[in-house]
Amino acid sequence: MSQEQPFENPASEEKEGRSEHPAQTGTADPGREFEGAPVDPRDASCDVLIVGAGPTGMTLACVLCRYGLRIRLIDAGRGPTPWSKAQVLHARTLEILEQLGIVAPFLARGKPLHTLSMYSQDCKRLFHFQIGEPDSVYPFMLSLSQHDTEVLLIEQLERFGVRIERQTRLVDLRQDIDGVSAYVQRASDGSEDSIRTRYLVGCDGVHSTVRQLLGIEYGGSTYRQRVLQADVRIDWPLRHAEDEVVGFVSEHGPIGAFPLPGEHRYRLMVFDAGMGPTLENFQFLLDSRGPQGTRVSDPAWMNEYTIHCRMTTRYGTGRVFLAGDAVHTHSPSTGQGMNTGMQDVFNLGWKLGLVLRQGGQPSVLNSYEAERVPVAAKLLSTTDATTRGLNDLLTLYNPVAQGLRNALLRLLTPMGMVQRKVSRTLSMLDIDYAQSPIVAEDHSTRATGSVYEEESISLRSWLAFGGGPAPGRRAFDNEVVDVGGKGEERLFSLLSSTEHTLLLFVGVHESEDAYQRVVALARSIRDRYAQRIHPLLVQVSPQPLGPQIEPWDGPLLFDRGGAVHQRYGARADCLYLIRPDGHIGYRSQPADLNKLEAYLQRIFF
Repeated sequence: MSQEQPFENPASEEKEGRSEHPAQTGTADPGREFEGAPVDPRDASCDVLIVGAGPTGMTLACVLCRYGLRIRLIDAGRGPTPWSKAQVLHARTLEILEQLGIVAPFLARGKPLHTLSMYSQDCKRLFHFQIGEPDSVYPFMLSLSQHDTEVLLIEQLERFGVRIERQTRLVDLRQDIDGVSAYVQRASDGSEDSIRTRYLVGCDGVHSTVRQLLGIEYGGSTYRQRVLQADVRIDWPLRHAEDEVVGFVSEHGPIGAFPLPGEHRYRLMVFDAGMGPTLENFQFLLDSRGPQGTRVSDPAWMNEYTIHCRMTTRYGTGRVFLAGDAVHTHSPSTGQGMNTGMQDVFNLGWKLGLVLRQGGQPSVLNSYEAERVPVAAKLLSTTDATTRGLNDLLTLYNPVAQGLRNALLRLLTPMGMVQRKVSRTLSMLDIDYAQSPIVAEDHSTRATGSVYEEESISLRSWLAFGGGPAPGRRAFDNEVVDVGGKGEERLFSLLSSTEHTLLLFVGVHESEDAYQRVVALARSIRDRYAQRIHPLLVQVSPQPLGPQIEPWDGPLLFDRGGAVHQRYGARADCLYLIRPDGHIGYRSQPADLNKLEAYLQRIFF
């Protein structure tokens, strides 16, 4: 949590036997951080209670199940949403689904979108963006309805043996030093029940009951514009690629269409139309804003809603956390709302698993808020500027102004820096936690002190390491050869979603001393942190050099051509500790066991 309002420490006042600490409501004093030993799970019927079974809550459940945690998942509704609602899964979210081992059915059911274009009513293209980044194996946006996303997550949870407790509403909660007591009401028969849990996570949307019970403010504003949306069939004279998001500008304002799976199926979106969601109105809007001769039919879903730009600055109190729309909601202009919620809980989930199953320091949980609040704040700022800017730019009634606007779009949008900025923002690959309290590095000076001589790291190698992924950033993916394993693999496919991964580089030149030191480090970490840290040795040759060397007997990756070494700046020996969420937790040059152990003491007992 932030320094201004950190989590309280529910474990700091534990005593022998039963606690005498008075029960606390959700509005308990948040002025103390987590510290001390893991809490006693006495009387807890589950490790984590998740409130809200939308994409955010179900993603968290999938993460926690991989740790073998006891979870319960309640939801006030009857079942998955019947509507499309959130439609896009971005590259970073697809990487997360891959780490959870469940991306394949999403890819099979969804529709990849690679380009975004804007047209005039006479079908002349004003600009054209390429969507997709080469440093991800998913260089596209995946168009998939929220209904399908929820169904696929439900199927995965069923494989884990998790049953969602439907029509079960949270009515109150109380915390004490051992856990949380949640009081629920079941709509089926009006019965009431209590659930004892070690932690509770509110993934219950914009009108979050959990947030209200905690007394956390949901600050922000509401746009004057309203949004009309429909999933429909569109037949029009425009000839465009099947993987292209299209929009039109006119003197009456813009209109956008996102391809959906299925023939001629689109999500139609209009801002500030001043009319209700009927098929006749959508036909009128296409007649006045789109190409002539367009016909809209077969609506699967239509709605109208107000856009909010709101967020909290606190992501929980004590043993209760918040995620997704419960802590941030914004314009759908970039299609990142659902993605941000799923990424929230991927960040929180591994930390809960670490604390509850792997002997992690409870203080690690404080970093959830510290890492995710800046992400939400930046996203709200971006979507707010995009919504207001596009509305002003695309809604011009003067013919001269429209002509200047169109000429400007044709001039600026082909520029590489503009294209890259848009693509990186949409992909969500640039999110980093550089200011997190649990990321660090040892690279401030050139290997002075300890057992290493300053000359052991050349200036060139020192500078190269500085260009590798910094602490808090997403790790870099690349092709490698898994020696003794499956052969050709991608680095990301070898990362664990439940353990830290330790990448150990001997360096481009692979000296015997460096090799022996790195292997000794790998063995020490493997022995001490089994089932918590997974060491991977990365070499530019498949076998170590030198007849006197005792070879590494663990996982070995062959970096053919040295591409991974180059991307990680590993000219000399170094290490990268990759967290279960795929971000760099710690790195050092040279690979120093003592410094690594000092960092790990901040994470593990």
